Amino acid sequence: MFSIIAHDLRSPLNSMIGLSELLESDFETFDANELRELLNAQNKVGHALLGLLENLLQWSRLNLKILKPTIEEVSLTKIATTLLAENKATLILKNLTIVFDNTTETFLNTDKNLINTALRNLISNALKFSKKGGIITIEISETTLETKISVKDEGIGMPEKLKENLFNPVFKTNRPGTENEPSSGLGLILVSEIAKLLGASIIVISKENEGTCVNLNFPKSENQNHE
Repeated sequence: MFSIIAHDLRSPLNSMIGLSELLESDFETFDANELRELLNAQNKVGHALLGLLENLLQWSRLNLKILKPTIEEVSLTKIATTLLAENKATLILKNLTIVFDNTTETFLNTDKNLINTALRNLISNALKFSKKGGIITIEISETTLETKISVKDEGIGMPEKLKENLFNPVFKTNRPGTENEPSSGLGLILVSEIAKLLGASIIVISKENEGTCVNLNFPKSENQNHE
């Protein structure tokens, strides 16, 4: 696990250093558009590195059992809306369409920070592995039995071997996104750990070249137990 973490940190750091050295040594040779492209690339790597560090920190806390959920009433609708706003630049760059009904607010008794991390990773994956011009559908609904969060994309999907080892941290599942966005392969593992801690189940439906749908199901009995 330490070797995987070291590799995942080394790659984006090397990219950032390489871009910085290129800008420093050949700054005068670039025109405004080229400089903008290089800075945009460096910005992407920086965000990817930050996301990786946040996931590693949460993953380590979960596995060391030092993270205790703080249960409160949380608006899943507001969290999803905020996360989509934070990713507006990616939505524009990849010309993605979001299907999300945020007119009806859905609440859940859960840990706000943990559910935010889980949703952030699901939305990030959907954005990363969607093709340009694709559609991402987010559904948050509830019945008398459960509260359900669903994030679906029409992207590159997963081959069978990857699906079989999706929650195995030793198996390298990381693949670049459709625009070569870096990926650590830890996102869904972390979502799975969070779901387990919060009493939810995770179901991943995916077919190569056709897209992926990830469902988080929170039984109402679990919600009531948290209260």
